[in-house]
Amino acid sequence: MRSTMKVEYQDIDDYISQQPLQVQDQLQQLRLLIRKLAPEATEHISYGMPTFKIVKVLAHFGVQKTHIGFYPGPKPIEHYKVQLRAYSISKGTVRFEIGKPLPLEIISEMINFKIKQLYK
Repeated sequence: MRSTMKVEYQDIDDYISQQPLQVQDQLQQLRLLIRKLAPEATEHISYGMPTFKIVKVLAHFGVQKTHIGFYPGPKPIEHYKVQLRAYSISKGTVRFEIGKPLPLEIISEMINFKIKQLYK
């Protein structure tokens, strides 16, 4: 029987440390990329996921069974949908397969796009 207990994370370090070992490096890589591109962003746990905010939400990410979900919102996904065609996407989500290299260049472009949106 599957547990219905919801895990409460104290912060992003706590979130990453409680994920499977094979995904922790990818999560840390994603976190460090966001911190590099948006040093003014504050870190939070929102909806049970790592969240970065600059005035409003910049992006969330989270681990699912087979992928890392990256949630920059619908506008970056729509703007970069051609570059994201190798990945499963939906309105505000990109799914990166666990264990495969993260497309850091595309992620960087989406983050920079979202930062410009937030400062409009």
